[in-house]
Amino acid sequence: MSLKPWTVTLARISWLKPHEQSIPPLTNRLAEEIRSTGRIIHPIIVDAGTGLVVDGTHRVEAAVKLGLKFLPAYLVDYNSDNVVLESWGRVVKKQADKRTVVQKALQAGFKISPAGMDVSEFTVKLVWPDGAITNLTLDEKNARRVYEAVSKLEHVLRELEISYVVERDVAPAVAAGQYSMGYLVRKLSKNEVLSLVKSGVRLPPKSTRHIVDRRPLYVFFPLNVLYGEDAPAMFDEWIRAGNWVELPQNLVLDRRYEERVVVYFREDLRSLYPEKLLDLLKTVKA
Repeated sequence: MSLKPWTVTLARISWLKPHEQSIPPLTNRLAEEIRSTGRIIHPIIVDAGTGLVVDGTHRVEAAVKLGLKFLPAYLVDYNSDNVVLESWGRVVKKQADKRTVVQKALQAGFKISPAGMDVSEFTVKLVWPDGAITNLTLDEKNARRVYEAVSKLEHVLRELEISYVVERDVAPAVAAGQYSMGYLVRKLSKNEVLSLVKSGVRLPPKSTRHIVDRRPLYVFFPLNVLYGEDAPAMFDEWIRAGNWVELPQNLVLDRRYEERVVVYFREDLRSLYPEKLLDLLKTVKA
């Protein structure tokens, strides 16, 4: 199955290929939220050629749990410059002792980079409040095993309370004393992601972060329609009944969006939109 990119449509659940593992409690909570609201709010992001789920793993898993046949999806060309692959930075909330953290990294299979090694060649880069950097490497280069090792490291550091932030924010936040330390992970390439998906491998959660230009939001499509084979035709009719409004980058709605977003708007659905968004739409339309 191959579909036309840069369109918002319905994708068949059986065609979709998530590239990350899901977190079961999050999937269960999301499935319950979808069931209670009776709507799918945002489309997932999917590569039109392969079915790779660029963004929306937990929505896919929730849809499977609910027995849906289709999900609203924004189809993209994954290799396009309009889809940017980044990584998540990690920050630690509780006090972290440098010697203890490094020791746990060594126990997880990492090695400290030797002096003089190119600092760009790292698997994990530990960032400390005094500006010091500890580069960690693995003998392993296989992307799946690298990220499994990263997941293992996060498991042994879990008592320090790890949070995920945009990678460029790690060093400034740690230097400002907001966190006791942070770390960066070697970024994947798109070819690695596609290769893993084709081989049926799913990476640990938070292995990738994608920025998708003109990301569509707030379609509010009725859940009950997604169980039937006539759903695609009904979705097309639903979309024609509204308008798309483009908003600028770096908006904070349900979260912060670095990319431009386009919001689907229908007057008869006004009560469903967040007040903050409605106020913003007034200024854009004006």
